[in-house]
Amino acid sequence: MKTIFLAGLVSVSFLSGQNKKLLFIGIDGCRPDALSQAQTPNVDALINNGLFINDALCSINGQPTVSGPGWSTMITGVWYDKHGVSDNSFSGSNYDEYPPFNVLMEESGQEYHTASFIMWTPIHTQIFGGSMDYNELHSTYDGSVAQGAADYMGTPNLDVVFLDFDDVDIAGHNYGFSPDVNQYINAIENVDEY
Repeated sequence: MKTIFLAGLVSVSFLSGQNKKLLFIGIDGCRPDALSQAQTPNVDALINNGLFINDALCSINGQPTVSGPGWSTMITGVWYDKHGVSDNSFSGSNYDEYPPFNVLMEESGQEYHTASFIMWTPIHTQIFGGSMDYNELHSTYDGSVAQGAADYMGTPNLDVVFLDFDDVDIAGHNYGFSPDVNQYINAIENVDEY
């Protein structure tokens, strides 16, 4: 089964202060039609107060729809013909020329404090390559991703938080990627509760 991504719950108001902040939430395997069917009051609040992209394309012009190319496209902002990732081996990656968004932010001359809370290790090791100021890897449970982020949110001068939730993708692979599959919808609703 091809992996489908929900790319782009972005909120610019997760911390108080005058400077805008970025909260990038990636829910791997989440179909927008299933998200709209699921009961997700917390996600809905983020959508209503931030920027939501429900039709972000992580596959175009033949780009494979597996995790490596998809996450690379979302994080670098370019297609696989530029970032070079065509599968989960990451061979041929071109992150030196097309770096992750946080590296571009740092190159702007302003200082940003960045943090990531990730389940799928290659996002940290391959795509971000350790370029975030703070990283937490969580191997088994989406709730630990959310708790780690919540615990860190009070850090002074925190500007960017990136979250990777994978349990929806796991449910999709196990039961089906469909709004008609209860286990899949339940996984989406569980992410909302975090």
